[in-house]
Amino acid sequence: MNRVRVAGLTVVATGLAAVQGALRWLAEAYTWDQLSRPAYAMAVLVVLGVGLPVMASGVYLVHKGRVDDARS
Repeated sequence: MNRVRVAGLTVVATGLAAVQGALRWLAEAYTWDQLSRPAYAMAVLVVLGVGLPVMASGVYLVHKGRVDDARS
């Protein structure tokens, strides 16, 4: 496994940690009755604005690493 793939897997794990942290924060901080729109919106922004793009870039790096391995 080359360095690009390892870096990609690390980036995917970081994105998953961001998503998990946002969801855990929502679950621990609020019940459904207490959940306000700003808190929900902030968690959704963390998931969509940070977690998913970071995971997508990690998946790209893993794919790029596989392509580089196939070429060599």
